[in-house]
Amino acid sequence: MKRSLLVLFAVLLVDSLDAGMLVPILPQLFTDAESPALMIGQSDTETLGMLLIAVLGAAYAIPAFFAQPLIGQLSDRYGRRPLLMASFISSAVSFFLFGVGVTAGAIWVLVLAKVVDGVAAGNLLVAQGAVADGTEGDERTRYFGYFTAALSLGFVFGPLLGGWLGDAEAGGWRGPATAFYAAGALNCLAIAAFYFFFRETLDDDDRDTDEDFEVLKGLRNAKEAFGDEQRRPYYLTQFCYIAGYTFYTTFYAVVLSENVDMSTEMSGVFFSVLGLGMMVTQLFLVDRIERWLGAGKMLWLAMACAAATIAVMAFATTPLWAFAGVLPFALAGGLVDPLIMSLLSKTADERQQGRIQGVRGSIDSLARAIPPFLAGPIAAAGAASWAVAAGAAAVGGGALLALKFVGEDAEEESESGAARDSEKHARTTD
Repeated sequence: MKRSLLVLFAVLLVDSLDAGMLVPILPQLFTDAESPALMIGQSDTETLGMLLIAVLGAAYAIPAFFAQPLIGQLSDRYGRRPLLMASFISSAVSFFLFGVGVTAGAIWVLVLAKVVDGVAAGNLLVAQGAVADGTEGDERTRYFGYFTAALSLGFVFGPLLGGWLGDAEAGGWRGPATAFYAAGALNCLAIAAFYFFFRETLDDDDRDTDEDFEVLKGLRNAKEAFGDEQRRPYYLTQFCYIAGYTFYTTFYAVVLSENVDMSTEMSGVFFSVLGLGMMVTQLFLVDRIERWLGAGKMLWLAMACAAATIAVMAFATTPLWAFAGVLPFALAGGLVDPLIMSLLSKTADERQQGRIQGVRGSIDSLARAIPPFLAGPIAAAGAASWAVAAGAAAVGGGALLALKFVGEDAEEESESGAARDSEKHARTTD
């Protein structure tokens, strides 16, 4: 069972390359008027190019919002392995489609590739289910750490691969299409390893054959999240952070290209440093900082720091300026998601954890779907920096919401102190 999970993490690492690869490549395709890989007219880069970047973001996020809970339900009924296999194959197809679209100069193929990739995004929830199936107690926490690390590593290597292989100005065989063909080939090797070495984690007796299948469960999850008075602040805080982070990742490569004059390869290094910093934070710092300051207080500080650093980086004009913000942002951003998960998990018993994480996944997808519709027009008006700054505003709103959780930390500490005093008094009386 444990070998199957390690194989799964390796495949997820390869599968998650796409999110990081595309970031440094997009300016070459749509906003850099001097790029040999430009897919639109040079006069259109300030308007149409920005809108197309937003369209690609929405083409992924909207299908992901609807597909994630659907694929999760199917995996509960038919098992993890067939659904994971189907989603990994879909991811490989999306890599190759994107390469074909770049080679043919067909923007509609790029959009189709991102739609296919969005449908495949349900593999994350199914993979979380597989981890829960095959582990228990402290072991489950450790393997969820491996799961998060695999995804983070994908964002470490993805920008490096995209920045180096996808650099159209390097000439020769390197270019945006090459990067995606190479990623598709790697994905095929990972799929083969998954097929031969991954074993089903969900026993037949544990499969859910009674629950009605809901096609629009993503919408119901969103409605449930915003109608749940107890957990609504957590969901809203997560929504603000993910929306702000999406504003940032959608257009910051454009800022680096246009305002900082950073090459595609160096832009890949920049985003790789961001991914590495987040991974290190999630693996080694979250637990220590939570024990030190408490989840609520740390979440507020992390959100405030993330908002401030995005605002500063939005208007960078030199590489030093941009890189000065990336490490504090990686530290802050790496803390937010695990802290929200920790706080949310404390609001429910063991039987409710799966439902809460499903709702959280839908809120995550919804938060990624909305920013392209707002950031695209802002950037198309010639203000890519302001599109990124809008992300700082969204995260700042989440920081204000997170102030509520600071009080909860104090309340928990007071309750713990009262319990300790009561226990001490009982011992003294005895």
